[in-house]
Amino acid sequence: MLDPLTALSLAGNVIQFVDFASKLFIKGRQIYNSAEGLSVCDQDLETIAKDLRDISARFKSQIPPHLNGDLDELESGKRTDTKLSELSNQCCSISEELIGALGKLKLSSLDRNNRRWKSVRHAFKSLWNKEEMGVMVARLQSVREEWSLHILVSLR
Repeated sequence: MLDPLTALSLAGNVIQFVDFASKLFIKGRQIYNSAEGLSVCDQDLETIAKDLRDISARFKSQIPPHLNGDLDELESGKRTDTKLSELSNQCCSISEELIGALGKLKLSSLDRNNRRWKSVRHAFKSLWNKEEMGVMVARLQSVREEWSLHILVSLR
């Protein structure tokens, strides 16, 4: 007979295992059925990262020079443009890092042999690296928010 705390601990472990297995099954099925070789959430992340990379690269190449205004405003404009350029670079690099990490999780369309097991393996990798991906997404989101704030201030 198990004491109550041991039984509760065992039940908690069983629930965690069932939860993890269900997440693995759902993500594996999404990868298996996907033409892209990624789960729905990972496809969305990849699309967002690519869009942010492209927008920041385009923005960086189109930062307008401040031609009018007094010397203090001109110096302030240069500092703002420099900061926007730095934030654009950060946004590009974090986006590339995230796209690269998602590329490692992508199931190739050439992998037709044992596609089910490969889908499960890629789902396991995705769940295993979930925290790392979350950190990259949080970094990208904070840079994007700061970038948006600087753009709004510069438009003022």
